[in-house]
Amino acid sequence: MADKKSRVAQLREKFSQPYDGEYLLEVRHLKKYFRSGSRLFVNKKKDQYVRAVDDVSFTVKAGQTLGIVGESGCGKSTTGNTIIRLLEKTDGEVLFEGQEISSLSKEEMDVVRPNIQMIFQDPYSSLNPRMRVFDIIAEPLRTHKVCSSQSELQERVLSLMDVVGLQRDYAGRYPHEFSGGQRQRIGIARALALRPKLIICDEPVSALDVSIQAQVLNLLAKLQKEFNLSYIFIAHGLPTVKHVSDRIAVMYLGQLVELADTEELFDSPCHPYTEGLLAAVPIPDPALRKERRSVQLKGDLPSPANPPSGCRFHTRCAYCQEICAKEVPQWREIRPGHFVSCHFPLENGQGILE
Repeated sequence: MADKKSRVAQLREKFSQPYDGEYLLEVRHLKKYFRSGSRLFVNKKKDQYVRAVDDVSFTVKAGQTLGIVGESGCGKSTTGNTIIRLLEKTDGEVLFEGQEISSLSKEEMDVVRPNIQMIFQDPYSSLNPRMRVFDIIAEPLRTHKVCSSQSELQERVLSLMDVVGLQRDYAGRYPHEFSGGQRQRIGIARALALRPKLIICDEPVSALDVSIQAQVLNLLAKLQKEFNLSYIFIAHGLPTVKHVSDRIAVMYLGQLVELADTEELFDSPCHPYTEGLLAAVPIPDPALRKERRSVQLKGDLPSPANPPSGCRFHTRCAYCQEICAKEVPQWREIRPGHFVSCHFPLENGQGILE
């Protein structure tokens, strides 16, 4: 018991100090498998597991936004949930400010949680319909005993409502009395309550109207500058993450296939899957649309319970060769800061690198 209290005290001291390391978050070879089939007759063979996240590695610097994109079922949300430990990892490491957090006890993790918060996809189902807005935002403050008095708690909650653009007289209302954009602002205020350093945004605008999406994205950008926040921004579409991300990771069937700075990724995609995603983005200018190469992804997304051998994308790749079906491509840096997992990476999306 004494050792546990000592470790908790050490963690509390550590996270109360400024961090001067290179990376705020490091994810190393993260895996999350779900057992499939009947629970009565468990077969522990590899093909009895859905490999939702399979050997994913990336880093996030302080004040930086990393976008993660990919098709539905590729493992984006599972990655975010595993980092924050809403799901427990199967293997790998998650380091926050140099501290490995994926194996901490509950008491130790309680020290870390104020620093990592989450904004969920559905702004209605993520809010308790029986709680008023004031209590929703105040809940993390009460749980972690941040405020010493009711007056301090009230002022903190009302200040958070000001920050996210909610009127103070809304504090006594319930979630069903708000629009989708307003509900998401409530969720953002709750995430900000403990003054975190990292926020995982799990498709925070996908359930909103297009005009409201822009408002929420602008709000997140404003808050990042104001509070020096770091984001992991999970989304389906590349256009959404382009405007908020410093770097973008492209995910396919539980694995990262490409990672680069945002401008680099859009100007010079090196993985055929990224090229296909970019080709699917509508272009309003007819002249520019004619100049763009016509690239279509063929076939359907394979099952993560039984992924293809070799390169997992080879069944849908227009550049597939014999080696692609046999050998797993290495995750390698082909240009400074530009990583790709492909035997034959593209050169500016126009041909195959030698």
